[in-house]
Amino acid sequence: MWGYDPYTYSLPALHQFAAGQVTSIIQSGSYPATYALTSFVSTLTGNSLEGTAKYIPFTTGLIPLFLFVACRRQVGTSNALVIAVIAASTRTLLGFETKFVDEILAVTLSFFLFFLLPRCKTKSQRLIALGVLGVVAYAHHATALFLLIGLVCWRIGIPITQYVGDHLFTNHLQVRLEKTQFRPKWNTILILIMFVLTLPLYAGEGFFSLILSSMLESLSGNTSSLTGGGIDTGSSGFFSLLSTSLTASLIALTIYSLWRIINTKNEGWEVGWFVFVGILGVLYASTLVLGRVLPLDPIRLLIFIVPLLGAVAISKLPQDQASRHTIGVILIAVLLIIPNLASIPPNLLITDISHKPPIGEGHYTAQQWSASEWASTYDRRIIRVHEKGLWSATGNTYSVRRDICSNTTFVERDGLSIKDSPLNKIYTTGGVRLNRC
Repeated sequence: MWGYDPYTYSLPALHQFAAGQVTSIIQSGSYPATYALTSFVSTLTGNSLEGTAKYIPFTTGLIPLFLFVACRRQVGTSNALVIAVIAASTRTLLGFETKFVDEILAVTLSFFLFFLLPRCKTKSQRLIALGVLGVVAYAHHATALFLLIGLVCWRIGIPITQYVGDHLFTNHLQVRLEKTQFRPKWNTILILIMFVLTLPLYAGEGFFSLILSSMLESLSGNTSSLTGGGIDTGSSGFFSLLSTSLTASLIALTIYSLWRIINTKNEGWEVGWFVFVGILGVLYASTLVLGRVLPLDPIRLLIFIVPLLGAVAISKLPQDQASRHTIGVILIAVLLIIPNLASIPPNLLITDISHKPPIGEGHYTAQQWSASEWASTYDRRIIRVHEKGLWSATGNTYSVRRDICSNTTFVERDGLSIKDSPLNKIYTTGGVRLNRC
């Protein structure tokens, strides 16, 4: 397991859920669905909660598969495969959704709904869709909000496009509907149910207040702008330039897709997905320019923006010449895949068999984990630490201040000590030493 968020937030929330403290989880900003799944799998397999949590993020590996199945009928098998590869290379999937965080279940099920909703014909299929919506609503607040926006775009995107086409772009902006298209009555019911499910959660947690405060801070200039998609790539020079070029790629593909939508006939899903990507794109661009408009890192938006925009752009390529179409698909894949792969930081290459504690974003050796568990069991003092997530995950009270000695325990790690002269050594293992002051 690796990452700052899993150790600092997710694991403590998982233990709270296992202890029946669901209300406390929601009040702290974590929704219970992912933790319920983890606890269920842990009980079913007899594995520990921590051991199960380490492998739960593998569920996000289904995202490219769901997108492939959702697009195969619209764009063909080969193009759908390219879209799935684009989704699999998205920096959000590789750099965040591989962690044990709240949203992994919600994001995965959202892409499942992209596949399922247009195909809902029977009562059983609709009941499954309603159940999945409920799980998403109780898995992650922001993802549920994004999904609600997506459903609205899917519902109103077609009539708005037809209206605009009739009044502003006569004989140009047209939408062709299929029998399997997202049905008006059905998707209206879905939107209302999703709204009813999510509104009490947002109101209870003050999520909208948090969004409003983030926007006000950004507009007042109190937050700094972000570059490179809001992710610290850990690279420099050529790879850093490639990573940052993703923004230019997204702008270019957005302009191309918009031009093709205006000048060609469109499928309903193309319009709905493009409008959805456009809304998220505005939030993403605002965050890069103004600072953190949403209480989320902009990388979290890319999990939807990159693959869905890629799907629309590939779908709108001319079909009359196979060679031109193939070149276009390759170009779109290069524009989206290369910048995302260039953003993968080197510390992700560290494995569980590392013999030294890595300096990176929350990936710890068995010896470090043992030290943290020992401290939570036998030493209830404040821990003066380097890695906050490692020590908070097991329930320790931690601090990064180095100028306080009373009633504290200091951590020394492979020659890197948080206090230069450690006294009263009480624990040592694998290069990690605990010293009382």
